[in-house]
Amino acid sequence: MASTYSTNLALELIGTGDQTGTWGTTTNTNLGTLLEQAISGYVTQACTGGTDTLTIPNGASGVARNMYIELTGTGGGTVVVPANKKLYLIYNNCSSSAVTVKVSGQTGVSVPNTSKMFLVCNGTDVVNAVNYFASLGLGSLTLTTPLAVTSGGTGQSSVTAYNVIVGNSGGTGFTSVAPGANGNVLTSNGTSWTSSAVSSVVSSFSAGSTGLTPSTGTTGAVTLAGTLAAANGGTGITSAGTSGNVLTSNGSAWTSAAPASRVTLGTPQASTSGTYIDFTSIPSGVKRITVTLTGVGSTGSGAGNPCLLIQIGDSGGIETSGYVSSASVTDGATLNASSTAGFLVEPVHNSGTTGHGSVSFFLANSSSYSWVSAGVLGDSSGLSRMSGGSKSLSAELDRIRLTTVGGTATFSAGEINIQYEI
Repeated sequence: MASTYSTNLALELIGTGDQTGTWGTTTNTNLGTLLEQAISGYVTQACTGGTDTLTIPNGASGVARNMYIELTGTGGGTVVVPANKKLYLIYNNCSSSAVTVKVSGQTGVSVPNTSKMFLVCNGTDVVNAVNYFASLGLGSLTLTTPLAVTSGGTGQSSVTAYNVIVGNSGGTGFTSVAPGANGNVLTSNGTSWTSSAVSSVVSSFSAGSTGLTPSTGTTGAVTLAGTLAAANGGTGITSAGTSGNVLTSNGSAWTSAAPASRVTLGTPQASTSGTYIDFTSIPSGVKRITVTLTGVGSTGSGAGNPCLLIQIGDSGGIETSGYVSSASVTDGATLNASSTAGFLVEPVHNSGTTGHGSVSFFLANSSSYSWVSAGVLGDSSGLSRMSGGSKSLSAELDRIRLTTVGGTATFSAGEINIQYEI
């Protein structure tokens, strides 16, 4: 029986009982040459610029049987392949111009110069083998024709520097508007866009009830003068006032004023030596002062001289008389003591103990500069002292002193500080 040939790749199909002793040669040609060409063959075909016909010979090597065909030579012509159903990878490496790959008498596919395309012959003609990718990553993309508007592009193959792209009058594509003269803006006339000069005319401007007054010019910038009223979100004031002031309302307007209450902490001083400790330069307007004692101790023991005493003063100095003060402590029995030389903090001082607590002073009458005190002092032995008193000065208080009743006992431990409130 004579050999036949496969429909698409023209492989030799040996007849039953044929080619005794030689069938191996035919089989090796089929497998080692013809199938290899169809699966992984790479061949170069020189084009003439006219019609170049490629074939798939029966049982023999042929250019059209190869999977990858590189076209060289002169472009602009046609490459005709058989109508056999087969895949092709075509690389147009001709010197110039596209090359059309087709079946004789058909339309085929134009392969642009330098392009590589995946084509297939469907038995009638050559067509694109692929038209869809589920996903595609591209390092760079060059289109041979502009991407149409219907596909998300602009349809433009070039752009003029600084022009603005706008829709055309038919709504089918895009056109551009040149920037025009310096300072122009993109302006609509209700139908189209143009580049035109900015109008500098101010037809009217009103600041309403804001308290601001616009300038009377009708061109250029409009300047507002005045102060924005509180009713329009402003403050109605033009100065922030003194540092530390706060914005205060009287119910109808805002003012910049010192805060009603402001606590200032002084600088702590060690009570480890000396017979008195002074705090000076207390500002005008102070209404409350608190003296804090932390572990304060003094030499000596008993009532009188070693007991802690606080004195106040004004610009004339510390005052050492005219006080009404007393202090008490309960240790089985209650012990009381009083002093006119200062505000007595404790009625008795136990050697080796330290005091912890505070004494507060309150301005009772700003006309007579009268102050009252109230204090609580616990000591390291577990006892608590209560104290209170009053004193009038001849001017505003500006200094305060911690000392002892006799004025000669020496401080030996702790720290003292003050805080005052306007």
